Amino acid sequence: MSYKKRNARRGDSPRNLSDLVVKLYPGKETASELQAFGWWSRGVPVRIRNNSAPISIRRRTLLVHVTTSAWAQELQFMKDDLLERLHRACPSSPVKNLVFRVGPLTKQKEVEPPKAPPSVRPAPLTEEVARELVRVKDDGLRDAVAAAAALSLAREESTG
Repeated sequence: MSYKKRNARRGDSPRNLSDLVVKLYPGKETASELQAFGWWSRGVPVRIRNNSAPISIRRRTLLVHVTTSAWAQELQFMKDDLLERLHRACPSSPVKNLVFRVGPLTKQKEVEPPKAPPSVRPAPLTEEVARELVRVKDDGLRDAVAAAAALSLAREESTG
């Protein structure tokens, strides 16, 4: 089979991420849900995001679970503003209505910040390293190389 025939069967390649999602997921509804859910995680203020989570889209209505009935009422008052923000961010979104219900929020996995490496005291430079550093003309470069070498020697001592 020739290369051209094989590519002709595939159709057009996706031009952006949205096109790719539509091709990968079973239906356009799923892609629109992903866009609306993504907007919710980026587009609403943190205090709202911490107390609410989008659950599903049915018949052009985005169902949002909230932690308490007070939050449901608060978001009901903000519904028009939230819909306007959603359509500004995702013009192709089919969502025409928002419904807020008290229910369980989906827990998103929290990312742990990377642990800082253990602090190491710089070791004194060996005579051989010190002799070679004298040959470096740039003071800033010499200081940086000396600091790196001292830390490297200290790590070798601690593991060795």
